[in-house]
Amino acid sequence: MNGLDLQRFDPKKYYEWDSFVLAQRDGTLFHTSIWLNEQPETETQIFGLYYEGKLVGGTALAVKKRWGQRIVPQPRMTPYYGPVFSDALALSAGLKNACTYLLSQVYARFDAFSFNLPPQAVQASQAFAAALPGLFPDSTIKPMRTNRICDIEANLLLESYTGKSQRRYIRRASRMPEISTQTSEDFEQLYLLAEESFQAAGRKHPMPRETFIRLAKKLHHHGLANCLTVEFKGQPVAAYWVPFDRHTAYYLSSGLNQSFKNLHAGPYAMHLMIRDAMDQKLVFDFEGSMNETINRYFTSFGPEEKKYVHFRVVPSKTCRFLIQSKALRF
Repeated sequence: MNGLDLQRFDPKKYYEWDSFVLAQRDGTLFHTSIWLNEQPETETQIFGLYYEGKLVGGTALAVKKRWGQRIVPQPRMTPYYGPVFSDALALSAGLKNACTYLLSQVYARFDAFSFNLPPQAVQASQAFAAALPGLFPDSTIKPMRTNRICDIEANLLLESYTGKSQRRYIRRASRMPEISTQTSEDFEQLYLLAEESFQAAGRKHPMPRETFIRLAKKLHHHGLANCLTVEFKGQPVAAYWVPFDRHTAYYLSSGLNQSFKNLHAGPYAMHLMIRDAMDQKLVFDFEGSMNETINRYFTSFGPEEKKYVHFRVVPSKTCRFLIQSKALRF
């Protein structure tokens, strides 16, 4: 495909990019300015790819500047990220040329960059895998996995779970009169429960509290997320937060009151969020499946494993040194 034109979006017109992305098969809410503008310590830059005056693709970047280096890392709590093309271009012979054009005209400006394309972006992943080595010989192309559930009737969902213990926990929780569930916008409570779960696992929450709450409020304002709270005798014991777009619901954050672990409110809440996604005819994506322990838990819900690709390039020698010496996190 010849005649491609690259234009950087004015922030006042980011809504045009967001509308384009959310209408494409390979686009996700993580590619939008709605998501990226709330990432800490980054500047959103969006580049549109035009053909005969029509937007046919592009990329939205969360750019960081450190130690004189300009890098494009994977943003926090962001499973998928990077270029998006129109459905027509993604399935055309011009896709590889478009990928090469974006790499040479946009990504080559930076000292390091990475991105993950979603599982459905098979053609784009193949095109980038073919184009990258010629432009960046030291590029890293790493296969990744996630788990997804789709097209299961709500009344058949519970029996589709392969984990017998999960089915037992869910049935028991659903029959307990002391347990109630409700949709919620108490993001402070959600964050506190998630932080407690991270601490129990010896980890830190990946996002600062104020940033997460601001992001959650923004997504709910745009109708792009659901939050479910499970209560036991009126006390919150679990909370699950699931952003979504027109294709997919993403399990992205949850928290559990460690004093009530024996209630198994977590599997019950997960079941309800999966059921809600099935009711809306959405794919349910268990983001975070590269961790073996977490993956075993996810697979107990009977999902199908899906592959996607992580691309990572550090062309700058200075940047490579800073990363290796741990002076720069990437």
